[in-house]
Amino acid sequence: MNLRTAILAIASTITIGAVGVTGHADDTKLPDYDITASIPATQINKNNLSAIDLKLAPGQEEHVTFYITNNTKKPIDLQLTGGTATTRDNGIINYVTGSQNVTGQVPYKVGDYITIQNTVTVPAAGETSVAGTIKMPDHAIQGQLVGGVSFVRTMSANTASEIPVILQNDTTPVPADVKIGRAALTQLTSARVIGVKLTNNANQLVNDATVATKVQDNNGKTVFEKTSHRVDMAPKSTFNFEIKDKVKSIKPGKYTVKVQVKTADMTKTATKTLTVTAAQVAELTGSAVAGNDWQQPRNWWKLAVGPIIVFLAVFLIGRYLLPARKRHGGTREDLKRKDN
Repeated sequence: MNLRTAILAIASTITIGAVGVTGHADDTKLPDYDITASIPATQINKNNLSAIDLKLAPGQEEHVTFYITNNTKKPIDLQLTGGTATTRDNGIINYVTGSQNVTGQVPYKVGDYITIQNTVTVPAAGETSVAGTIKMPDHAIQGQLVGGVSFVRTMSANTASEIPVILQNDTTPVPADVKIGRAALTQLTSARVIGVKLTNNANQLVNDATVATKVQDNNGKTVFEKTSHRVDMAPKSTFNFEIKDKVKSIKPGKYTVKVQVKTADMTKTATKTLTVTAAQVAELTGSAVAGNDWQQPRNWWKLAVGPIIVFLAVFLIGRYLLPARKRHGGTREDLKRKDN
């Protein structure tokens, strides 16, 4: 049996860098390429064609072969990478994250236990195969270790595919355990985001969670509100769940943030305090912050215009007003002489 992953089929749920395929071959609806993986004997559910889901003993190694089909009339170069699962701020799992970028308290980074060649060229309208190995760490664990293998077309940044890899010693489920952390207004590149930190403390995937959030001011008025369904979380991952992105305006002060995370077997609620400072509001509006106004580059023009205005005022006074007063004074003196 084969596990088949077509790029278009997974683009909406598991992506790296960008979403799906940008072009098709010869005006057809086929993706530029698709991947088929052989199902190993250690696959837990032989009917699960969406992921490599293996039950392995500590230290056991499994061999997997990936078959790549090129649906175009030109050769395709692909970059292959094994990685560890993390969670994006929008509640979507990135199954292939480089070990150096993995945050959280994962007991083992799956990417370090996947061995596969770095690149492959698939001939035009042809197929090629790539063999790899997946190894379970030497020590037994409870729950799941999750990662994946990515296939990235090197000449097209928007063409990428991932095949998830799930490793287990046994199939006993681990109870879900989601921690709700602090709420904050943060600046990610050019986007200001109000978010709340969520942590999946369990060695177990969280699938299809519902996250409901509400931000209220001191008067109890709802400022922002968001409910997201089908939120997924990688095991032992921490991320800043987005309540509101691209925040353009908000008043400084303290806000109440109400959060509920609900899964099939768990419900967690928490109330957090969000503090928005005057400096943050100034950044949003582009205005200066009181106390260091002259330190803002956008206000340096004031330093130049001020002296010019003073100079012009002194010049005008000296040029027109003072001579006029002298003329008036001279006339009065002449009149006095004639009276005498």
